[in-house]
Amino acid sequence: MKLYYVPKWELDKIISGGNLDVLMDALRIQILYQVQRAGSGHLGGSLSSLTIMVPLFFGEMGPDDVFISSKGHDAPALYAILQAKGIIPFDTIHTLRRPGGLPGHPTIDVPGVLFNTGSLGMGISKANGLAAADRLAGRQRKIHVLVGDGETREGQYLEATNRIDENVIVHIDHNGFGLSTQLVFTNIHEKSGIIRHNTIKGAGISFMEGNNRYHAGALTDREYELAVQEIIARNRGMRIEIREKAPYPRACSVHSLARVYPAIVESLGSDERVVVMDADLEPDCGLTSFRKEYPDRFVQCGIAEQDMVSMATGLSAGGYIPIVHSFAAFLCRRANEQIY
Repeated sequence: MKLYYVPKWELDKIISGGNLDVLMDALRIQILYQVQRAGSGHLGGSLSSLTIMVPLFFGEMGPDDVFISSKGHDAPALYAILQAKGIIPFDTIHTLRRPGGLPGHPTIDVPGVLFNTGSLGMGISKANGLAAADRLAGRQRKIHVLVGDGETREGQYLEATNRIDENVIVHIDHNGFGLSTQLVFTNIHEKSGIIRHNTIKGAGISFMEGNNRYHAGALTDREYELAVQEIIARNRGMRIEIREKAPYPRACSVHSLARVYPAIVESLGSDERVVVMDADLEPDCGLTSFRKEYPDRFVQCGIAEQDMVSMATGLSAGGYIPIVHSFAAFLCRRANEQIY
């Protein structure tokens, strides 16, 4: 399979030309390349985030301003920009989600990344703290925070937005989708310091735009070729380099739990006391078949693990058997106090 990316010298030429639409398309190719080479990553949200990040990094932010990604799933877009600006080595474009390479979520060992992300809702709090430190130290700069719209369901997001520092600017990537649900922007977010960007998930690639099927994961070979050729057709003079996709050896065999769990959890539904709960990870946790079979006993809580676990307590007290689902890192750590 052929993979396409824009070489650094071509990116430099595009940047010096000042055409942000062409630059946006070049970076879309970089995002597609990184995710396709890795075999995983978040395409839809990276492409919507890119439409916010490019104007910030290539014009609106001052030289001392800070950018914080709170959502983290936009890592391929952020890395593409950091590579284009020379903040991280360009060769890292080949290393996404590889041992010793760029991590799936931005972490502080990556130049240009000030804070780890992944536990959603923290970004604004960190920005408020950094702004307080700036005031004490006599520094003047703006701190831009990019937030996913699904992330706004987190309790910490609401706590942090109760007092947004005047030097903090919150950008909400409102593409209208989480992983499992459509999302609606409410007036709870209409506060000073918060900018809602009405973006399009999968922006810039026609068959991906507004289609939540492309939230995460690599494309099929045919889809990838169609996406790249669509971008190239808009930019006839853009120089592209081609690499063959190398197979990625696995250190161990793939576990089978993810394949058999949907049938397991659906079989439990025969007990009318069982209620299945999810934190916006329905397809990843294998819950779709249960939701379709027992819709009245499926509860989609969104990105709000603490709320989900506390609600499960109420269901249990009411005589039901709740089964909560999220990734282990979020249940064992974020909701530990509620579980206790």
